[in-house]
Amino acid sequence: MSKWWPLKRTENPLLVQKLVDGLSRRQETGRTGIHVSDLVLCLRRAYYSKVSPRQPTVETLSYFVDGSRRDLVIKGLLGTRVGPMEKDGIWFTPDSVDEAGDPIEIKTTRAAEGVSAHYVTQLTYYMVLMKRNRGRLLIQRVGYKRVGPPFEAYEFEFEGGEIQRHRREMLERRDLFSKALDQRDPTLVPSVRSDPAQNWLCRGCRWNEECEVIDLQRSVRNDKS
Repeated sequence: MSKWWPLKRTENPLLVQKLVDGLSRRQETGRTGIHVSDLVLCLRRAYYSKVSPRQPTVETLSYFVDGSRRDLVIKGLLGTRVGPMEKDGIWFTPDSVDEAGDPIEIKTTRAAEGVSAHYVTQLTYYMVLMKRNRGRLLIQRVGYKRVGPPFEAYEFEFEGGEIQRHRREMLERRDLFSKALDQRDPTLVPSVRSDPAQNWLCRGCRWNEECEVIDLQRSVRNDKS
């Protein structure tokens, strides 16, 4: 035994598994209803996460812990905490609000630059539900390849009839998602497999096989028609 390591060391995977099991229990007693986060990205993935949840992995545990820690610290520094709200059958909890009551959305990314479209979509849905024309986005870049400062802040504002357009889009996705849940039919909601802007979600998706079968069957039907 090395003199620099006076204690006997053995691996203890059961301790890590205890964390994974704890996260699994939390998810089992998690949120009910339709949330803004369900409507922003892949509706089919959101469907499966509610109807056929999978046991979390060590990787998802790592993302959860990292995100929760950052979330707690940043919200605490902003000084404004917001509780869950519901409107139009949609639950939502903006990360924070500013002095005027406008929503603030906080995102952490390893991307070196750029603002992902779904960040803005989620913020605009908050703005619609809160009936605010203005919202703010705070991005923290944690990747070592970033080209600028670690924090970026942006302000977005609706112009003209944009708020109504975003409201229609949000409600259409809500209705489609709700119908799929009621009928327990994942084919009623689209995947993002053919969307270059969002199909990165398919990498590592735990329902990828089910989704691939649905899209393959749909493609065969379209070829025959």
